Amino acid sequence: MILNLLIQEGIEGRVDGGYLPGGVGELQAINLVRVMVVEADYERAAQVIKDWEAIEVDKEERSRNRSSNGVSIFLIGLVIGGGLIYWAYNSPVTEDGIDMNGDGVLDEKWLYKDNRITKSEVDRNFDGKVAADETRQLVQLPEMMQQHMMSNMRDHLVAINEILINMANGELDKAAEVAESRLGMSSLESHGASYMAKFMPAGMRQAGTSMHRAASRFALKAQEGEPLPAYNALSEVTSACIACHSGYRIR
Repeated sequence: MILNLLIQEGIEGRVDGGYLPGGVGELQAINLVRVMVVEADYERAAQVIKDWEAIEVDKEERSRNRSSNGVSIFLIGLVIGGGLIYWAYNSPVTEDGIDMNGDGVLDEKWLYKDNRITKSEVDRNFDGKVAADETRQLVQLPEMMQQHMMSNMRDHLVAINEILINMANGELDKAAEVAESRLGMSSLESHGASYMAKFMPAGMRQAGTSMHRAASRFALKAQEGEPLPAYNALSEVTSACIACHSGYRIR
């Protein structure tokens, strides 16, 4: 290799002892092979070899640096990854929820970590104890339909509240009108019930139909003007709501 390097620079030379390494074991393995040049080219040959050795040392150093950099990058990535995992498991947990019975305690609680809900807890019978693991059937709906159904549910709550207010004021005829137009069989078209039903399991459809029919029966009973029978009929509406929400969920 050295001789070829010198020849490329226009320096003639020869290798002395090129075949002697085959005798290692018999001969002392020191200075067996030498590159010989004429005395006039010695200084230039020495400089060529020195420059070549400097280049080779630089290459070796860069190779070591690349290897070192690769290890450093791996270690940095490992530290960052470990930090992210630690942060994910130890980031602050916040909670929100609904106090359904007004006792100052959240009956449905949502736990958030990193602004994402990670767990929900429900005290369904208001005894201060979290219900068992979620057993309700998940009904998967397109996002737009989820929003539409949630809007319907909120309107149902508002309608029942208006019914109760009207009944408390002795205005059973107004309560009957709200029930039939917002909850009863007359409300199915406005709720898009025929389209939504295609995506519901049979039990959920049945529970929904039971609620609408009970609302229409309540409207007829309220029109009779007797509060107690009307209240009894209204309980059939809310019972149908409870049955549906206890058996199904959409999120």
